[in-house]
Amino acid sequence: MKHKSPLIILEEECKKRKIRLPLYEIETSSSEHFQCRIRVLDMLEFGEGATFVAAKHVAALNLLRAWHVKDKTITRATVDQLEEVICPPSEVIFLNRFCSYNNLVMPIYRYLSDDISYTAICSVGQFWITSTASNKSRASAMAAKKLLEVLRDVE
Repeated sequence: MKHKSPLIILEEECKKRKIRLPLYEIETSSSEHFQCRIRVLDMLEFGEGATFVAAKHVAALNLLRAWHVKDKTITRATVDQLEEVICPPSEVIFLNRFCSYNNLVMPIYRYLSDDISYTAICSVGQFWITSTASNKSRASAMAAKKLLEVLRDVE
């Protein structure tokens, strides 16, 4: 399953249960940002991303998370594995674009880990932020998002 995306897993789960395939609605809020709404049965979830496809993947993952919470037929292990598929996270892409557009050095990521979590150390020039999460991808995304907020405040 490591090579399956959240979109594929979600559609497979719908087919397995003989329910209608997901309905996607995409909105563009800017040339750099997309939003997606996704509906399956009575569940409605949202996703955002730097690309149309990224937004759909995030929305599908959020719906699978909601499905897991609702009835546990989607396992936590499935959701955790899918979080690794969405790489790089949208937040990392946003930070990279911000640095590129503003002639800043590109972000550097370093990682620390223990048995249960990862800590991402994200730096751009003299600025750095740390974030800890259950997987490397999520830790990177959280650090990138925080650092982007700091860099925007500096400008």
